[in-house]
Amino acid sequence: MKVHIVPRNFVGENLLDQMAKYVKKGDKIFFPHSNLSRKKIIEGLGKMGDLDEIEIYDNIRAEKEDIDLDFDGVVFTSSSCVNNFVEIYGKEPLKNTKIYSIGQITSQTIKNYGLEVYKESKKQSVDSLIERIVEDYENEKN
Repeated sequence: MKVHIVPRNFVGENLLDQMAKYVKKGDKIFFPHSNLSRKKIIEGLGKMGDLDEIEIYDNIRAEKEDIDLDFDGVVFTSSSCVNNFVEIYGKEPLKNTKIYSIGQITSQTIKNYGLEVYKESKKQSVDSLIERIVEDYENEKN
């Protein structure tokens, strides 16, 4: 299988923008996705071409585990991660910790809970998020 498009930032809108350059009206598009996929992406793909989409997996909340909630920082890689954490453990453990976010959409979810994003990834990828965290800890040492 060959990858034809890789968005600069890993957000649905960027993928839609990139695909718009290559997809012609009537092209067949197959989009397997989770039950939490954003409707905006599905609608955008549907406007571009002949869309066939299917919910291929469910994003479900894990069971509460007895963990130490006294931590210096927390890393969120998706809005569902934020939502599930808050549903399971509440907002209290996040109030006095550094919250790192993978990108704009996840950051907005964090803010919707009245929490503060400490640092957001420069690009919306795990690699960029890790670089941001390492950069932050190196700056703290100096």
